[in-house]
Amino acid sequence: MEVVTDLKKCPWCGEENAGVMSKLVQEEVSKGNMGEGSIGGIATNVYVAINPLKPPIAGGRTRAVRAYVDICTKCGRDYNFRVETGWAILPTRPGVAPTFA
Repeated sequence: MEVVTDLKKCPWCGEENAGVMSKLVQEEVSKGNMGEGSIGGIATNVYVAINPLKPPIAGGRTRAVRAYVDICTKCGRDYNFRVETGWAILPTRPGVAPTFA
């Protein structure tokens, strides 16, 4: 896994450490309820690179991107604050999301 983007401020308004969930996770880390390096966001999206003309085998691996989304407490817009590249293991059953590894 490689971190492509790790924003510390909102790209829309420039507010430092403005993410709603990021603030909550930082509070829990300081209390000792969560481990150091925990990442919080309102959503995590995994995008996979699949050729629709030649789909990969179920259970196989393909290149993927994972994006963490949070909401700014100042301007209220959501933004991707962390983007990682890596591999995704494709599900063997329909309707199941790929597993990012």
